[in-house]
Amino acid sequence: MSTPEHAQLPLWKDKSSEQQMDTLKKMVMDLYVYALREPMTEITSILDAHVPADEKEAHDIELIRKLMNENANLLNRNCENGHFTGSALVIDLRGHRFLLHLHKKLNRWFQFGGHPDYETDIADIALRESVEETGFNDLHFFPTTHNVKPLDIDVHIIPERKGEPEHPHLDFRYLLVTNNLDDLFDEREDESSKFKWFGFENVQDVENLVDPALYRFILKARDLVSVKR
Repeated sequence: MSTPEHAQLPLWKDKSSEQQMDTLKKMVMDLYVYALREPMTEITSILDAHVPADEKEAHDIELIRKLMNENANLLNRNCENGHFTGSALVIDLRGHRFLLHLHKKLNRWFQFGGHPDYETDIADIALRESVEETGFNDLHFFPTTHNVKPLDIDVHIIPERKGEPEHPHLDFRYLLVTNNLDDLFDEREDESSKFKWFGFENVQDVENLVDPALYRFILKARDLVSVKR
């Protein structure tokens, strides 16, 4: 990210309203750089260590690097050029299966996740959103709860809607395990029309139900779960 600029002429009192606004924006960005230096450094370390599974994931990682160099506030959903999101595939190890929800408006199956609520650790975003969207309060990361890293990284475009511009979601994707299967919500009135468990043994059944990046993530999860069984 760029370093703060030195104060430049004209003086504030002599600036046009456009120049004043531009100066204020630069000052705010300087504050973001300072306040988020540590989490953004951690995100850079995650990107450095992540091994992409295909050309799409490799391209997305480089795009995230580019956006990080251009925007200091990617951990804030008000960033118009895009922002980080955290999501997770919820799995039942004993049943060797994974949970998806059918989005009411998009009529497609998705994992769970969403935007930051002032978190700076993307894993925390994925965990909180998954708890809120499923009802599972016992969720924990897999394969370890220490040094948690995303299993998959994806950039996808959110179309313009409700006055929000089209923008990319920079999504870090994790695995979460539940043992309390009875805690699952019956239905979410806001987003989900229904939940469904899918078996890893028949993972090909979901290939046409989800987007290619999510299917890639599910295949990674299947392989990891199979190794750890």
